[in-house]
Amino acid sequence: MNTLSLVFATAVARWWVHFYTLGVPSTERDTTRAEVDSDLWEEERHARQSGTRPVETARQIFGRLVLSIPTDVAWRLSSGGTERQAARLGFSMLKMGGSATYRSLGSTGVAVLALVGVISVAVWVNVALGPDGQMAQPVRYHHTATLLNDGRVLVTGGQTVLTYGPPASGLVSSEIYDPSTGHWSTTGPMGAPHRFHGAILLEDGRVLVSGGLTHRSRRDACCADLEYVFSLASAEIFDPSTETWSSAVEMLEAKGRHTLTQLQNGTVLAIGGAGTSAQLYDPTARTWESGGDSQIERDFHTAVGLENGTALVIGGGDLVVGGGPHEALDLAEVYDPLAGSWSPTDSMMEKRRKPTATVMGDGRILVTGGSGEGNGAPLATAEIYDPWSGTWSSAGEMMLPRELHTATLLKDGRVFIAGGSSNKITEIYDPARRRWSRAASMSEPRRAQTATLLKDGRVLVAGGTTGSNGKPLPSNPAEIYDPSTDTWAMAAAVAH
Repeated sequence: MNTLSLVFATAVARWWVHFYTLGVPSTERDTTRAEVDSDLWEEERHARQSGTRPVETARQIFGRLVLSIPTDVAWRLSSGGTERQAARLGFSMLKMGGSATYRSLGSTGVAVLALVGVISVAVWVNVALGPDGQMAQPVRYHHTATLLNDGRVLVTGGQTVLTYGPPASGLVSSEIYDPSTGHWSTTGPMGAPHRFHGAILLEDGRVLVSGGLTHRSRRDACCADLEYVFSLASAEIFDPSTETWSSAVEMLEAKGRHTLTQLQNGTVLAIGGAGTSAQLYDPTARTWESGGDSQIERDFHTAVGLENGTALVIGGGDLVVGGGPHEALDLAEVYDPLAGSWSPTDSMMEKRRKPTATVMGDGRILVTGGSGEGNGAPLATAEIYDPWSGTWSSAGEMMLPRELHTATLLKDGRVFIAGGSSNKITEIYDPARRRWSRAASMSEPRRAQTATLLKDGRVLVAGGTTGSNGKPLPSNPAEIYDPSTDTWAMAAAVAH
């Protein structure tokens, strides 16, 4: 069944793109089909050479097949239009493809294709949502993971290596991990693709997702197709009780690679990603309002809420969407929601882009790793911010330099560090002893993954890539760390 699943998945992928692009102009149609063939052959070759189970590669193909191919092609052809225009174009393309198929094959041929479609759904259920409970979208990075009030984990968006349309376009898919059963299940799709977006649990138990980045094609004066990066203003709400998505009011300004931080009054602060302006989302009024202007525009920064009700924004890069280098920053600033104002605080000891920030049990903030100034090499250093004195102090060095890693506060007050810079070594910082120590290694190297503290004290690590070129994880898309035993287990294999 494993090999058959791979063969069937690739065949249906090719047929689906052929059907979907029947009504597309010939140049775009040929380019898209060529990209699909190239990607599929590469995935098949990688599966056979690396020893990856064919069923895992079949999952990757099906994970992109149903929703992402239409979305990617529609985004490309919309030539920088709005999300609504792209959606309308997608429906039109389906109608054109259906009409062209009917003219070519007649009623008998269409009936045969309908039968193939039914079989495809059956294999999709077996392959993508199979009994082993693996992630339905195993190739996923630059995504988000949010712990729900009932203990489940919502994973949204991100991007995948299998880019059939615009390069690195976002995913509309979302899924839920249930630690009580050890299984993954898909939810309805989001209203727009999101990657480098923000997601946060609101006080009423719903989840706010906002912004992100996408690629769209535009023609220059010489009629050449060029790819541009755009920030998104779209926002939406996930309701865990119904497992459905609904539209939220758009952000005041489009943002990608920004942060969302919940303040003590229940509002959500969105900062960074584009411009210096901050925004506040009020979940009761369901509106966005201005949060004033910060010192500098930044991306790949981090932000945390402090015990006194303010928010601390740390580091990042001083250039956002667009070309050119991203110089790392050491600047830190504090937002006061009562005064509605921003004020500088002591700068970090090192410039950092893509660091982590963790509020420890005593209220201090541990900042680790990131990429430094100059050539942007990953950093092994760590430092601690004292919100009462507004000063920084050294926290020593990690065992390895890291960027695009995760830092998770454990229930015993220690901080668990995983991944980054494509390694599988993990370590733990003990603030009581001011000491770093090695922990058990993950099964795969990871970067740009997520790590979520479960209610039972374990840590769910999901997604990520094995290298800076976005190479997918060959197996084990999700695994769980148990700090009480210093051991790892496959997320799908952990069922109580």
